[in-house]
Amino acid sequence: VLPRFSTQNISNLLHGLGLVGFDRDDAFVMHVASHLATRLQECTAQDIANPVTALMRMVIPHDGLMHAIAAHLTSPLAKVPVSEFTPQEIANTVYGFDALQVFHAPLFERVAEATRR
Repeated sequence: VLPRFSTQNISNLLHGLGLVGFDRDDAFVMHVASHLATRLQECTAQDIANPVTALMRMVIPHDGLMHAIAAHLTSPLAKVPVSEFTPQEIANTVYGFDALQVFHAPLFERVAEATRR
């Protein structure tokens, strides 16, 4: 079913689960997050920021998605670079990375550059 979902639908699903503090099936959340990691090139900034915040709220570290997001956002081929994120999208993404204790120096350097503009 997930391949038929848009990345916005997947993002909204994870975001909703995070808002209600879903804690029933980490394997399901991990599966959905893994699928999203394969489709980052289709994502908008919000499609990326919302799942990061959701995983943080559910306290479900998904290193694969987090590192894929960091690599994607620092790639010259990124459809939506960090510089195009809204202040809220930047804040939510950084907050999620920090809370889940995922450190990616190149991503944080890009965030620092984007916030100076």
